[in-house]
Amino acid sequence: MISLYIQINIFLAASWVLFQLLPKRRLPYRASKKIAQALVVISIVAVPVTAVLPDLSFPKLTSNVEVMSGQDIDTDASVLAPMQRAAKQVALVVEATPKPSGPFASLWFWIFVFGMFVMIVRRLTSWYRLFKLLRSTLTLHKIGRTSVVVSDLIVVPFSALNLRRAYVVLPSSLVPYRTEFKIALRHEIEHHRRRDTLWAVMLEWLICGFYLNPAIYLWRKTILQLQELACDEALIGRMRISKQAYGSCLLKVAEMALDRRFICAGTTCMIPTSESNSHSFLRRRINMLAQHERSTARRASAFALGTLSSFSIVAAAYVAQAAVRSDGSPNPGKPIFDSRIQPLAEEALKKGMALHQASAGFAIVADPVRGTVIAAVSLNDGFDKKLKGDWALSYPLQPGSVLKPLIVASALQKKVTKNGEMHDCEKGQYRFGKNIYNESTSFDKLSTADTVVQSSNICTIKISQKLGAKGLENALREFGIGKDGSAAGFPSATVGFVPMAGTIPDENYIALVSHGISNRTDLYVTPLEMVEAYGAIANGGKLMKAIGADAKQPPETIRDVLSPEVSAQVREALRRAVEEGTGKPIKGSSISLAGKTSTVVLNGNQRITGFIGYAPADKPKLIVYVALFDPKGTGKYGSTTAAPVFREIIEKTVPIYNP
Repeated sequence: MISLYIQINIFLAASWVLFQLLPKRRLPYRASKKIAQALVVISIVAVPVTAVLPDLSFPKLTSNVEVMSGQDIDTDASVLAPMQRAAKQVALVVEATPKPSGPFASLWFWIFVFGMFVMIVRRLTSWYRLFKLLRSTLTLHKIGRTSVVVSDLIVVPFSALNLRRAYVVLPSSLVPYRTEFKIALRHEIEHHRRRDTLWAVMLEWLICGFYLNPAIYLWRKTILQLQELACDEALIGRMRISKQAYGSCLLKVAEMALDRRFICAGTTCMIPTSESNSHSFLRRRINMLAQHERSTARRASAFALGTLSSFSIVAAAYVAQAAVRSDGSPNPGKPIFDSRIQPLAEEALKKGMALHQASAGFAIVADPVRGTVIAAVSLNDGFDKKLKGDWALSYPLQPGSVLKPLIVASALQKKVTKNGEMHDCEKGQYRFGKNIYNESTSFDKLSTADTVVQSSNICTIKISQKLGAKGLENALREFGIGKDGSAAGFPSATVGFVPMAGTIPDENYIALVSHGISNRTDLYVTPLEMVEAYGAIANGGKLMKAIGADAKQPPETIRDVLSPEVSAQVREALRRAVEEGTGKPIKGSSISLAGKTSTVVLNGNQRITGFIGYAPADKPKLIVYVALFDPKGTGKYGSTTAAPVFREIIEKTVPIYNP
């Protein structure tokens, strides 16, 4: 949310500059006012709207990735309840809330909130004064919902709104001047007809929200001026009021305003309070009357200018959102794989796809110590015609549960939890923020290590709370996901996208990202990034740069993500995940295995089942990531579909691989 707020402020300033640069001299003031109002609305709306639009710059290899059901399922554990589950499902009391993180822990945030509170109080005080004044006026006439009233307490005519009625308030001192009184009345009624008073109220509230941004004050001044000029233009044009009479009225009101001013929030008046101290605007209005020409054939120019400027703001907003995501195009070049291992991996994947009637699948084999990508198989049997070439290296994947070991590892590394610390699993139902999260297995308590072994969604949320939204974001980036990560520069690969903390409420960010869910977060990883991230766990905490099997350069360490001690703890948890957790269906291999299952639901029924792990578990030699798309056989989970393929690849390749 903070990122979006900052972008909106930038676009408010940019749109004001754009409006000043537009050639408006030959346009009616009414058209200029509408363009200005449109730019304000678009500047505020465009950023959040484009933030939730699909990222067209990201390689959309399948439309299914964009419509996630919000579920992440593993064998023997975890179903994330739909986000709209009824609030009446009350969860048990959770453990003590961890220290707040992110903007809510910042002194500057509270200073900003206090400033906004002060601005709101000032506006409410002004409105109270306004409504108190309205109660003391004398009603002359009612026109529909509009009341024409006079008051002894004011000297400048103005228009105002409350929740039920619209008001035209005229000073009693103007009543003796019959001509000026009628012109002022028509002027203020015209403001209501053009909804200028509603805009004045909206601008007041916008100032409360963006009070630190000078652009919002400039916009208010610009729009209030254009409102007055547009009314002047309408009255001397459409209503045939003489320029002399109108000018005389303006001067009379200005003369009266010299003695006493009543400042009313959210009102429009013949002499705007923000310009009362300067004669320049009054001079501009008088000059407009003298030089006025009726314009009837300039609507096309106004429409063209308005459309062009609005499109510019929307396009800029979309580009701004795309800039913080991914550049989209796969890296140039064709990767070279190990000629012995590539066919073995392809054979095992084809067999698994046929057995489980999968529509597509991938298998990536890498050396965790060197970062070498030894094999990458990409098969597509009708899942999506866009899946071509080595798409396994660039597929924008919703990761699901494979993120959990990375999150736990980061929490251990940051020392916000310990391997044996116990977490209350809430017996399968946990209220966090405004949502309730369920999982199929009602665990009582699980340790941090057992959270990985049993793939507990609720305990993962609780561990992620300890990291905080910003800590969770940093954890994924540290493991090489996103721009400048482990997959950057590898032939035919792209990088994933880690959303910034603050783009959505922290509780939603923590819950959704910790479960590897793309919907509402735009979180994506590529399979190659996940392989290198798990390689860091298997390699004593060293994150390696992905290099090809034919690479002549030496292995490149990007950074030390984990200490050797933390790496060993997570490796043990992944070993236990195969022996006693969600990966039990493949235990008993002749080679000790370690890894993590995942099952992601697409569109309510389609699934991507996966397994990522390494072997031998005590001294990792190869790491393999297998995923099957839309399996239709009896197997529905990563443990029963992708895991057996993983086991077959490991058993065939580990004995013959020599780095």
